[in-house]
Amino acid sequence: MVAGCAGAGIVDLARQGDLAGVKRELAALGQSRGALAPRLVLQLSRATVAHDLRTAKPEQAARLVGLLSPCAKALSSELRERARAKDDAAAQATLLLLDSGAVSPDAVIGRTRRMSGDAWRAALARALVRPGWGKLRRSFVDDPDERVRRSALTAARIAKDPDDLGDLLDASRLDPDAKSRRLALAAIGALGGPRVALALRDSWAQSDSETRLGIVDAWAAPRVRSAGGARELAWAAETRGSREGVAAAAALARLEPSGAGASKHTHSHGSAAESRELGRALVAWFIAEGSAPQRQYAVELADPKEPLVREALEKAAKDDDKALRVAAWARLLDVESLRPEALQQLREHCARQDSAGRAAREALVKAGDPSVVPLFLAELSAKQEETRAAAAEHLVELGQQPIAALSLTDSSPEVRVRAACALASSGE
Repeated sequence: MVAGCAGAGIVDLARQGDLAGVKRELAALGQSRGALAPRLVLQLSRATVAHDLRTAKPEQAARLVGLLSPCAKALSSELRERARAKDDAAAQATLLLLDSGAVSPDAVIGRTRRMSGDAWRAALARALVRPGWGKLRRSFVDDPDERVRRSALTAARIAKDPDDLGDLLDASRLDPDAKSRRLALAAIGALGGPRVALALRDSWAQSDSETRLGIVDAWAAPRVRSAGGARELAWAAETRGSREGVAAAAALARLEPSGAGASKHTHSHGSAAESRELGRALVAWFIAEGSAPQRQYAVELADPKEPLVREALEKAAKDDDKALRVAAWARLLDVESLRPEALQQLREHCARQDSAGRAAREALVKAGDPSVVPLFLAELSAKQEETRAAAAEHLVELGQQPIAALSLTDSSPEVRVRAACALASSGE
């Protein structure tokens, strides 16, 4: 625990952007577990973000605000302060406050109608979620600026207005931005109904793999899968094509036992139980017999609690493909009897500087394994900003907030803000 006066001093240094002073005070306090009280860590994070948002040039400020999406609720005061301005960063801050529920759609509409620029139009489009705003919302779905389109499509998913369907189907097929197409499909899935399931089947042949993954997600949405979506999932899975076939099989395997996903509109195989069994069998097949990308993806989506799938995962864990082995052991962490062996296998790979090593480290982080702490501590000094920022985030996940707090003194504002975001979220 840190005395109040010492805590106030280090927070003041952070507000002033005195990185050397903060680093010096952190060293004096020591980095042992519990040396920094959670409240002080939150105050330091807030002070760091407040300084960086206040002093960054407009273009950089917009990038920094964009990094705060995961912690918008925890840092709402800092975002509110930044949203007082009139630039793009202020518009982005307003949008994050709306997404986090910190401000109401009505308040955003009132503010944005007095502003100009595409970033503010994006904030306005995102706020159009209430009945009666459909016509204006739909006018933004084909806006020239992709930020505006994405916001309008997100608002459509929340609004669930049947009158949006035609525009959403057009956007899912024709929007040049892949993310916008996926957002349109998510909004279509939220609407649901038999017309949706069939319309998406019509779009399948002309869609690329990424868009087809979005179609699979839409078919699996509760309001679609019970109205023909389960039938379409079975069709897509049985084609055994690319990643989308794997995704469809995994979605089938997750159908509820109650049959909520495949009632009177289920496919030719019959009940929801039969659909689930088909999905599990196909996931196991993809793991054992699919192409290399299919096998990897199937392992990542697999449920190891299902005996048939677990058997396929255990075989994959002994495969010659190193990346596949690591992915399989990562999934087998969820099997209590295999967890000790999975941890051992992943620890043997985690020090490697390749994709398999990174995957092993991430799996061990999710498992809460402290053995990887020294690796991330070393990466706080890496040359690459992304490596340093990710190391700080992983240390927070592992409960090492006092160590991760060192990143609040990093030379890069992006690293500092990402570290502060992770630290602030952990204190909620």
